[in-house]
Amino acid sequence: MKNSYNYAFRKAISIWSIIFTTSIFLISFNSKEAKASHAMGMELTYNCLGANFYRDCDGITPPNTAIIDINSASCGVSTTLTLNQLGMPIDISPLCSSALSTCVGGTNPGAQQYTYTGTFTLPANCSDWVFSYDICCRNNDITNLVSPSSQDLYIQSTLNNTGGLCNSSPQFTTLPVPYICKNQLINYNFGTYDIDGDSLIYTLVNALGTNINLPDTLDYVTGYNPTYPITTNSGFVTFDSLTGSLILTPDTEQVCVVNCLVEEYRNGVLIGSVMRDIQVFVLDCPNNYIPFLSAPLITNLSNSCIQIDPNSIEVCATNLVSFEFQALDPDTSDTVTLSSNLNISIPGATFNSSGTNPIQGSFSWTPSLSDVGLNTFTITVEDNACPVIGKQTYIFDILVLPATSAGQDEILCNGDTVQLQASGGSTFTWHPSTGLSDTTISNPIAYPTVTTTYIVVADSACTPNVDSITVFVVPDFGMTINADTTICNGDTVHLSSSVNPDTTYTYSWSPSTSLIGSNTANPKAFPTVTTTYQLSVTSSDGCKNTLQTTVTVNDIPNLTMTEIQVTCPLGNDGSATVN
Repeated sequence: MKNSYNYAFRKAISIWSIIFTTSIFLISFNSKEAKASHAMGMELTYNCLGANFYRDCDGITPPNTAIIDINSASCGVSTTLTLNQLGMPIDISPLCSSALSTCVGGTNPGAQQYTYTGTFTLPANCSDWVFSYDICCRNNDITNLVSPSSQDLYIQSTLNNTGGLCNSSPQFTTLPVPYICKNQLINYNFGTYDIDGDSLIYTLVNALGTNINLPDTLDYVTGYNPTYPITTNSGFVTFDSLTGSLILTPDTEQVCVVNCLVEEYRNGVLIGSVMRDIQVFVLDCPNNYIPFLSAPLITNLSNSCIQIDPNSIEVCATNLVSFEFQALDPDTSDTVTLSSNLNISIPGATFNSSGTNPIQGSFSWTPSLSDVGLNTFTITVEDNACPVIGKQTYIFDILVLPATSAGQDEILCNGDTVQLQASGGSTFTWHPSTGLSDTTISNPIAYPTVTTTYIVVADSACTPNVDSITVFVVPDFGMTINADTTICNGDTVHLSSSVNPDTTYTYSWSPSTSLIGSNTANPKAFPTVTTTYQLSVTSSDGCKNTLQTTVTVNDIPNLTMTEIQVTCPLGNDGSATVN
């Protein structure tokens, strides 16, 4: 049993992956490749950082460069990007501390992480950017695909940057190739997070290869399909489309491709996607048990929260979220550790652990209004079994609800109007009604004649569901600004303004780059191109008025002097007179 296990492990660890950086985004892909150039998996993401490549320390020498394809059909762009290795490799072998890998001169299979980088500037805003990579060929040990060794491994990511959209794709925080044990319940999560806070949807999709350099869906062995990529004791796998969690109990040793598409939505619009093609190895493990989080997953939940399922919590913004959890390993001699991706997924949260087996973990976080929406993080529990550690990854969801807010207080010049904006609910009621255009909408127009405090009541599940805003009504003032003017290029002109009544005011002219004294009433302007200047004047009470004037700049005409000859008639005496 041990020999077959070690062989399977060595085949599993023969992997490589790349992430590349661009000036606007970073694209990454993880490609697992056996010694005979058998590709085992890949992922492709983009943001503004990093690049990684994983290799078997006893396998092939990693390449110095990697090339990805970049295309947009709508913009007519088709090009490539070459990545170059950066820095030294890092040993990431999944072994216990006493098992030395081939990376450091040992006999156990080892893996290293290499970093690559390359820069590419998107030449246009296009709706259909595709970043792709493919390699020949897949691992012949794969059991759920037909003729895997004759199939390429293809992966891609997409981006819609129309309108100048700036976006970083979802990123993965777990290693791309999991090793799991037959007849043992396993929780695997991709550890995905999105730095922009976009909504993510996960789907198990068909593995891809290439056909005449185009992506092509691959055939599955009978009994397998994209949504049932691993055979199980129950005859099904549980996959959560909102979190990307995969839960199953495999029934036999197998090597299976799992391909997950992660789509990201912003304000309901699909703006990009990434794909992770991984190879899952189901092994006859010498490790009798793997560690797990004991039920219930969440204990000692803070009173401000509501638990909506075993691993999901609902809380109102600005309220504390805290809870505990426990991990253990039935192999009582094993030491259990806990780790998290909180430093990336929820940087403001704290995580602590104590003990060895069992081990107690604790989480604490106070979300702000900017954290409204679904927030997720992972907890990874692992033991110190040798030579290969046992590991599971769990995901926790925190749905942050918006507290009712009436917005910031406003200062209103007497006679003007201001639009209010409430949030944290679907229905709103304002009072008093005096000086409001509507008391039953979230954003009424306010036009009070005296300073007024308005109270809004919402149907938010958060308490309190009431907030207030004060509209301070202050005296208005009159102001004038000089008329539009025209100058020659290279000249200067004084801009002027006057305010009535003549008290204390703050002046701000913009743009200020071609002005001397942009915070005075009468600055000197020296524009080189036609420029419209806006003046904002604020009284000591906070009333603010604006006016603008345009300075048109004309080029100085080129003058050419021409020689003029004058012929004068001669007089009778031979003299000439010029008048």
